[in-house]
Amino acid sequence: MKLGILSQKIKTRTNKLFKRPNYGLLLELIRAKFKITDHNSVLGVFWSLIVPVVMFLAMYLVFRTSFGQGVPAYPFYLLVGIICVNFFATATTYIMKIFFLNRTIVLNSMLPREILILSDMFIHTYKFIIELILCLIISYLYGLFSWGAVLLLLPLAASYIAFILGIGLILSLIYCFARDIEHIWAIASRLLYFVTPIFYTLDKISPLARKIIYWGNPLTPFLVSFRGILMGQNSTGVFTYMYSLLLGAGFFIIGYSVFLVLENMGVERT
Repeated sequence: MKLGILSQKIKTRTNKLFKRPNYGLLLELIRAKFKITDHNSVLGVFWSLIVPVVMFLAMYLVFRTSFGQGVPAYPFYLLVGIICVNFFATATTYIMKIFFLNRTIVLNSMLPREILILSDMFIHTYKFIIELILCLIISYLYGLFSWGAVLLLLPLAASYIAFILGIGLILSLIYCFARDIEHIWAIASRLLYFVTPIFYTLDKISPLARKIIYWGNPLTPFLVSFRGILMGQNSTGVFTYMYSLLLGAGFFIIGYSVFLVLENMGVERT
């Protein structure tokens, strides 16, 4: 598809998406998903907070002596890493199967298919925002908080959400053609907890491994930037922050472009 035609299609779809009926439908889907998520649950949304806390306790007990030595506020360092990677792994896994689980709707209605993805993404984003707020509170308790950090955190969080949406859009199409991606992605998601600097710092690994993890794993710049803001690690620099913003915009543009080109073919194969 030519660039001009693709650009026009993006503009048309965006205008359609934010028309009042579709916008109202999006809100209703979000409300419905909230009810389903918390149905017959005593703790409700707090389950999303329990998962990273349990992972934090396990990793802290195992890695604090081997990797935590010399890392300022290591418990906080570890928690930020778990929250960011968990958000990515959980959101992409759910978005990947969105068209398969809503096959009847996407085949028998004229609604923009982005609505299904956005409504699902909103739930995970809502939980991520709660976790970020808790991180800001912890940052304050550690004496690391600054209002300037909050201003930097907003565009970074928006970029990270866009990055996840871009990956999710591509995965949702691949899932339509090959169910094997679910198993491949499950393995890849588990590996992320080791090939992303969650419990270790980049300076504790070899220079070659450092380059591979920084440049080969797009989660790493985001994680470094989140920690730099929340933990006052100014040494992370402007470059990593700007690189993270570019990654978010780039992956979203690529993911959405691929989605617009292949969505009809993919849905028919669902």
